[in-house]
Amino acid sequence: MLPTFNYRPGSLMKISVHHNFLRSIDSTNLYLDYSFDFIQLSNNCISEFTNELDFKFNLSKSGGNINLNSNKISEIPNFSKLGFTRDMLFSAFFKYPINLEANPINCDCKIEPFMEQFKFGSKNFEEKRKLTCEHPPFLRGRRIFNISADLFICNISMKDKCPFNCSCFEQPSRSRVVVNCSMRGKYKLPSVLPERNRLHIDLSHNSITVFEYRTYLDKTYSIDLSYNRIKRVDPFIYEILKISNINLKHNGISQIHKNVQLFKNKRTVQFGNITITCSCEMKWIQVWLENQNRRRRGNNVITCRFPDKDVEAIFISQFCADKKPRSTVQYAFFTSMLIVFVSLFLYLTRKYEIYLLSRNFKSRYFGRFNNKTSQQPNKFDVYLSFNAENYNTMKWVTTGLVKNLERNGFRVCLPPRDFIPGGVQVEQIFTEVAISNSYLVILSDDYLKSQINMIEWNQIWTHFKSNNPRRIVVVNYDILDSSHIKDRRLKAFVRVGQTFDFCNFDNKLLEDLEIRLRTNNRQIKSVSD
Repeated sequence: MLPTFNYRPGSLMKISVHHNFLRSIDSTNLYLDYSFDFIQLSNNCISEFTNELDFKFNLSKSGGNINLNSNKISEIPNFSKLGFTRDMLFSAFFKYPINLEANPINCDCKIEPFMEQFKFGSKNFEEKRKLTCEHPPFLRGRRIFNISADLFICNISMKDKCPFNCSCFEQPSRSRVVVNCSMRGKYKLPSVLPERNRLHIDLSHNSITVFEYRTYLDKTYSIDLSYNRIKRVDPFIYEILKISNINLKHNGISQIHKNVQLFKNKRTVQFGNITITCSCEMKWIQVWLENQNRRRRGNNVITCRFPDKDVEAIFISQFCADKKPRSTVQYAFFTSMLIVFVSLFLYLTRKYEIYLLSRNFKSRYFGRFNNKTSQQPNKFDVYLSFNAENYNTMKWVTTGLVKNLERNGFRVCLPPRDFIPGGVQVEQIFTEVAISNSYLVILSDDYLKSQINMIEWNQIWTHFKSNNPRRIVVVNYDILDSSHIKDRRLKAFVRVGQTFDFCNFDNKLLEDLEIRLRTNNRQIKSVSD
């Protein structure tokens, strides 16, 4: 609907186009540059406002009544595109009484920035005070001007990176974006969150064990991790200056890194009542606690555990001043015992993780010094190991993975296809695993539940250990946490981060697998050459 209402000298115009089928209205037909009696547009289908001539309003003259009731207006329009500034809008609320009753108004975060002007202008016009919400359901029928500004929110969907089983919404009244994942059975921090500023994250009452760095923490204002199982905090997190509050109460924290000193004045870390291992080199903790306690003492009640006594951290300087220093021999003895104990503990509990990390380190920095006399078999570039009885896994491997690899020049051993029908399966596993350069393991929840897969995996590991250029590439198909994997060797791959998650957000899984396998095969070919 283009501008059609022209100025009539010496009279007040009355415009009636109600009870029609208008779907849009140009702003130049509403805010006329002269006085008028009324513009009657009720009982149409108007849902859109335009400014096709890109007209710039000044609203210097008197206005008139505009009736837009019983239409389909649900959203606040983009006023800047309609030719209005914020000051002009404030003026319009007085010069142009607008009736918007019986419209399906969506009371979300887009309304909140204009509520102050709406309320101020509605004092003179009864029609505006009757305006009610249609959406969302919990505000339906309520008058807009009686609703708390905190309730004007916009929900954020999984499409915009709200984590699964969490609720996310934007709340302009408090200038924040809330991510509520409390009591959702989380074992680790979400990989991604909505790409917005001033995130307020609630991950309380879960089973998270490590507070590790995520890129969205750079945009986070507050994070609540209380009532979890956190034992370790990444020291780098304390260096993120935008985070103002971290709640770590009711966790299993037994050590505090010195980087926590960066949280001071208005920035707070809440540890609650904890006992940590201390030394007299940690006198800084007393100064830090005094700074934190000036804001709220109950946030941190920290007890320092020394070999012979427990001391409140707030008195550590006094305790260490009275304590006789240990001799150099005692320190050397305790250090040696600690090294032996830690080494033994790591070997017994993390020997496969240590092996994978050391092997990766040697391959990366000393690969060119490998023994070049050892020729590697090369009938297949990659051997695929997976549970062929799992329909979903089998479908993805055969229709997606294998086709992509072979299209890019890989010689793939796919057991259901390449094994001789009627042959002894175990013997063929032994033979084909031995003449493959690399191994691609599809780790599903039922991968090692069959004896055949267990034999196959044992053979892969044996050849992997005995031949340094060979590599094992693991795809975590069911996104398994290490705590749900019984085989310690596969558990080690997940713990050290040497796996590819099947559900990757950048949709580059096949490309990443190709790059990893191609790198491995280049290393093998260089050894054989």
